[in-house]
Amino acid sequence: MVSFMMRVVLLAFMAANLTAKCHGLTYDVTEIKPDGVFNIYASEMNNHGEFIGVATTPSLQTEYVVYRNGKVEYVKHPGGTIDELAAINDRGEVVGTYTTDDQRWHAFIYREGKFDDLCDLELVSFVADINDSGQAVGYASVYNTAPKAALFENGQVVYIGDLGGESSGQSINNLGSIIGSSRASTFGKHHAFLYRNGVMQDIGTALSGHSFAMSINDMGVALCYVIDPLGQLIYYTFAEGQITMLSPDFYANSMNNHGVAVGTIQSLSISPHGCIYDNGLYTDLNSCLESDVHGMTIHNAMSINDLGQIMCEAYSDSGDSELWLLTPRTVPEPASVLVMAVPSLLLVVRRQKKRSTVN
Repeated sequence: MVSFMMRVVLLAFMAANLTAKCHGLTYDVTEIKPDGVFNIYASEMNNHGEFIGVATTPSLQTEYVVYRNGKVEYVKHPGGTIDELAAINDRGEVVGTYTTDDQRWHAFIYREGKFDDLCDLELVSFVADINDSGQAVGYASVYNTAPKAALFENGQVVYIGDLGGESSGQSINNLGSIIGSSRASTFGKHHAFLYRNGVMQDIGTALSGHSFAMSINDMGVALCYVIDPLGQLIYYTFAEGQITMLSPDFYANSMNNHGVAVGTIQSLSISPHGCIYDNGLYTDLNSCLESDVHGMTIHNAMSINDLGQIMCEAYSDSGDSELWLLTPRTVPEPASVLVMAVPSLLLVVRRQKKRSTVN
């Protein structure tokens, strides 16, 4: 359970370092502004700098896109309406979910300009992630039955089980370890789980409230979050049986294979700032730029790859936005990176991501 005293200790520790700046870590900024696009948003990036996201055309139409080699590729499924592009692996394969003509969700994989279904069209299915071997995870079910966590591989569906109720896979690493969420009973709380070597482990039972899994890296570190009984959302990591609670003001979006996470840090006393978390330290990404860039402030960091590149959103005071790719110029000395602090006793609970829920 995340106690009130634990929250006070976390916040007091961060408050002691309120004025800390970034030292030893500098990023070069590249604005991502493809031709023929009015605005663009990235949700996930691979190790080649390719990403999936949403673009607004000059006619103000919103389209799902894949960005690679400096160009935008519009993704439109011939069998229905795309609901989400969920993930992209290092082979450039993209998985997502679309709504069929009979109003059912169905999981697909998109590669080399072609779409393939991840399972039989008779099933209702949803996909959340894909690893570099092409294994994908999500859920599948017969129409009007509870969804069950599933592994999609070679056109086949393997159900991996549950903790007592409906379940969904959320992330799979390159070793085949899967994390997801499941109800502990038919109408019970959601608990994050780890599925490895054919065994499902509850990694949320020690926490009070609903817990959900987000991602797992190749080191076996899982990034999750819990919504406590008061509606407060706090992120945590799980590794080797140990739970590490993150700052209650840090909203994580992505974690790479080195265990470095990025997201937003926000409180009542400070506007949202893009933030990087590494080995217990929180650093404002704006302090890692050599100079003011276009009069913009990084508000949110959406994705980080294994090269340390970060995809983020920057905003001006007037509300104009730009999509930036941050590329690290130097590697920080562990002792030189200082903690960014944000004092807060009240959380602003962010909208839960669609792909992190079990319907």
